[in-house]
Amino acid sequence: HIMTRPPRDPSLPLIPRALTIRILLVSAILLAGAFGLQHWERAHDASPEVAQTIVVNVFALTLTTYLFNCLSLDRPLLWRGIHRNPWIAASVLGLIALQLLYTYTPAMNDLFHSAPLDAAAWARITAIAVISYLALELIKLVQRSR
Repeated sequence: HIMTRPPRDPSLPLIPRALTIRILLVSAILLAGAFGLQHWERAHDASPEVAQTIVVNVFALTLTTYLFNCLSLDRPLLWRGIHRNPWIAASVLGLIALQLLYTYTPAMNDLFHSAPLDAAAWARITAIAVISYLALELIKLVQRSR
């Protein structure tokens, strides 16, 4: 329990170096992936609405994988699992439902100028999220081996 831990040493940085590296890495992957996919989609004649919808979903899915990665800052998710906090699973399911509403309901498409996506677009979105997740897991592996 967090309240039973001793206070943090005030001479230590508020955000440790390892966490700073993770934040910067996921930010770089997120921005490169989102802007890269937006540019790629527009270069392949996708509408601005489709490109915008892809960017929003890249952010949502990549940050969801970051959430899973942060469940343990030193061990892989497979060792830890998500069962320790049922609110995480409920939140992720809620996010998925909202993203699907945003992406596929005509009222939301009109309100947010979004557009439905095909399976190929979802594959590209998922690739960015998986790259981010694997990069962070690799950092954990390297830090554990030190």
